[in-house]
Amino acid sequence: MGRRRALREYLSIGQGESDMTHMTFATATAGGIDALAARLGILVQYTAGAVIALGAVAGLARFMDTGLPACDGARIDRTLKTIARANGGGSVSAHREVGRTDRETGCAATVTAADGTRREITYRIFRNDAGRVRVSAAWAGQ
Repeated sequence: MGRRRALREYLSIGQGESDMTHMTFATATAGGIDALAARLGILVQYTAGAVIALGAVAGLARFMDTGLPACDGARIDRTLKTIARANGGGSVSAHREVGRTDRETGCAATVTAADGTRREITYRIFRNDAGRVRVSAAWAGQ
């Protein structure tokens, strides 16, 4: 009997109208939207945390890289082309490794001038005291 009476009172004209007048679609769905926003907020936080963690790992891996690039690496090739052009050379080809230690890599390459003459260049790849990769080159026979 208690439940029926409460239901009857709630559905009565006076009680029902006063309760239903402030109940709109927005207030009815606000609870659902708030719950969804809270879930999305947590998802965004986890995603941002994962991105930051991956970035930190990638950054540490870059700073911890102590290896030297290969003799025919893209940056090494660009550096050799710059050296060759400054000394009257043209294209650089036939990169090869001639020696390696834990601190440097010895390499050689062929430089072809615009007139077709070829010269050998030897170069070494090493890290300076600051940890930056450097290239030191000399023309073979000099």
